[in-house]
Amino acid sequence: MNANECQYGVLTGDLVGSSKVSPTELRDTMNVLRKGAAEFAAAFPNSVWGDLDVFSGDGWQLLLRRPGLSLRAAVFLRCRVKGIEGLKLDSRVAVSWGHIDEETVKPKRVSEASGEAFTASGRALAEMPKRRRFGLRVTTSGPEKLFLGASIGLLDELAARWTARQAQTLTLALLGKNQEEIASAMGKKQPTIYQALQSAGWNAVEGLLDAVENRHEGL
Repeated sequence: MNANECQYGVLTGDLVGSSKVSPTELRDTMNVLRKGAAEFAAAFPNSVWGDLDVFSGDGWQLLLRRPGLSLRAAVFLRCRVKGIEGLKLDSRVAVSWGHIDEETVKPKRVSEASGEAFTASGRALAEMPKRRRFGLRVTTSGPEKLFLGASIGLLDELAARWTARQAQTLTLALLGKNQEEIASAMGKKQPTIYQALQSAGWNAVEGLLDAVENRHEGL
């Protein structure tokens, strides 16, 4: 993974189960994603370029200046969707790293931009196997590509089991908040948060994200 070759990260996603919700619920869900992207940008300065863009009703796209944070952003936004009480929605998310045509980027409509990272992310979503929710297409090769592919597969299996409450807890952990801060934000006791994170496999998730980020950005 050569950081000099991976200038940007692009996330392309769509909702799973959107046909079963009302137009109002769909609109509210997309607003949750927009708010989530803004929260992520605030927690990780200079990480996001522009707004989360919504298209085709339940499709969305996000452009990141710090591609090493792309996987964390993908997990975070999926958790924001899975954390909505009562709807039982999920989101597919395809991640790609690479070059883009900077001159084509419109901060309010990033889905109209072009470049290899946008193309790769869109193709990864289109070609994602039916039961998968996370996809990754990067320029790296060899053992590192195999490691990333296997890791994403395991992460996908783990995320499929997260409950709405676990997803809500993970959302805050993914922003870097500690257990005491999460407990305060959710109105829970710290041991309850600890149990939720443990049952969700947070240690493994955090380890994978740290490995990707440290390798890619030297964070």
